[in-house]
Amino acid sequence: MVGLGLFPDERKLFPKRLVSPQTGIGWGLSEPKHILDYQLNVSACPHLSKDNLCRIYNRRPLSCQGFPLIWTGPSGTTIADPSDCTFVEEIEKKLGSLTDMLPMTPKKFRGPKEWQAIWEKSRLMINSFTRHLMDAQVLWGFDLRKKEWQILRAFCD
Repeated sequence: MVGLGLFPDERKLFPKRLVSPQTGIGWGLSEPKHILDYQLNVSACPHLSKDNLCRIYNRRPLSCQGFPLIWTGPSGTTIADPSDCTFVEEIEKKLGSLTDMLPMTPKKFRGPKEWQAIWEKSRLMINSFTRHLMDAQVLWGFDLRKKEWQILRAFCD
């Protein structure tokens, strides 16, 4: 289970108890040296109204701005699962499976604001890695189910 991705400045949009770390880098005994981003640790966003509208729309996190595109790291972008999103479900009724269109490109998914958000998210993550280049050899992920850090990848010389 992975929650909605949040950058450090975006954490303040949510109550502290609803936010957990997501990605970290650097050698540590049981956790990373540097936390790069965070995640919402509940399945339903507290800012959604009963009408499924965002109450912080003009200040929403980059992950929300890019939706239904989901950044999967340097490896690329994917599309939200239609079973999780009525927007994607409606689009797929008209166009067919968006997943079949992958790799997703701006020409295949016309949503310039969404692509701008995904590119900005990518830029911020790459900047986080480059600020701590030596520590980027160890990548950690926070498991929401187990509530613990796990080493995802370690690059050793």
